[in-house]
Amino acid sequence: MGELEVLPTKVIIGPHTLILRCAKSALQHLQGAREATGYYGAESIAEGMIAIDTGLHYDKEAVTIMHECLHAILDIYRLDRFIREEKAEELLSLIAPMLISLLRDNPDLVAYWQKGERKGSLPHG
Repeated sequence: MGELEVLPTKVIIGPHTLILRCAKSALQHLQGAREATGYYGAESIAEGMIAIDTGLHYDKEAVTIMHECLHAILDIYRLDRFIREEKAEELLSLIAPMLISLLRDNPDLVAYWQKGERKGSLPHG
């Protein structure tokens, strides 16, 4: 593995800082709030948290975190109004591993993106 072998404790998405927890209890809490079970992860902007299941293989854990971050983006920017929930789930399940591959396969591009000043959200479009 690379330099970061420990799961980060937070994720910043736009104006929100979400706590990142790898704990069954946190996952069950968030899933219970949405009356959904059987998923590897869940997110709640209201609770300020992304929770993922314990014991996942590293790659599954990474994809699950990306998947939940994408859900958070949909929620924060109200993009979920453009797509039905079941279609969003399917779409994010396809996109999350592709984004992980994009980031892993292009460290120079990631470094380029990280050079900009962070002053909130980037302009859209």
